[in-house]
Amino acid sequence: MNFGEFQNGKAQQPLPQSLATHEAEIAHFADLCTRTCNRILKLLALGLEIPPDFFTTRHDPHQGPTGSILRYLYYPSISSPSTATYKHDVDVRAGAHSDYGSITLLFQRPGQPGLEILPPAGTDNNNASSSNSSDNNSTNWAPVPVQPNQQPGAAEEESKEGEYAFPPILVNIGDLLSYWTDGLLKSTVHRVVFPLLEQRAPSPQDRYSIVFFCHPRDTTELVPVPSEVVAAYRRQRQMVQGGEGDERVGFGGGAGALQPGKRALTAYEHLMSRLAATYGERKEA
Repeated sequence: MNFGEFQNGKAQQPLPQSLATHEAEIAHFADLCTRTCNRILKLLALGLEIPPDFFTTRHDPHQGPTGSILRYLYYPSISSPSTATYKHDVDVRAGAHSDYGSITLLFQRPGQPGLEILPPAGTDNNNASSSNSSDNNSTNWAPVPVQPNQQPGAAEEESKEGEYAFPPILVNIGDLLSYWTDGLLKSTVHRVVFPLLEQRAPSPQDRYSIVFFCHPRDTTELVPVPSEVVAAYRRQRQMVQGGEGDERVGFGGGAGALQPGKRALTAYEHLMSRLAATYGERKEA
């Protein structure tokens, strides 16, 4: 279930009755997600040594519509006879992908693992799972524990009160922020699988999660970020890759590849280009 932006606490789309009675709570939660993203964006700006509000002012929904989406996700379990033909690298809950926007917030329930990330080439990962998939020309996926101090595959531990501690929010960098920073901040390729331990459990569990995809305002021009940190990274990359002609970082070469006299992509245009790359060009009726 996708929720677009709320306006004055009201959804701008019809809601099913089961959710309509919780409209105010959902709107409040979406607002908290936006505020959380703004705090993260300010920290990223500080790390890039640019004004703290460089990103947040360009994500302000009060100044115009954004592509931000709140999504409720449900992944059903598999049960016999499906388990008899189950293949770990083929039967996945969500295939390999990266998110399109700036940053993503993922909320998970305790005891429901399944998220895996594709580490950069050459990364030493003892917990990697082997895959016959050709996704990104890699065969190693790293499981991401729901609790950060928990070993992959280990059982969840209860708190002293007898209840599970609330899992932390997982933050992903998206394609747009990677493009905007010329690949210095890298978008995370990830997937959701059926955990192997779950397949041996007598009662496999469904998986529930909530995701908030943070996007800038649609009209935001993705001009090069005025960061010497980004500029230094770009110069280093050009030297390693052989000069100005190699602009493979990000989708479309990165914002820093903008030629003089050319207009920068807007956030909306970047989103449409990623959707077209994923689902194909949209045909007019």
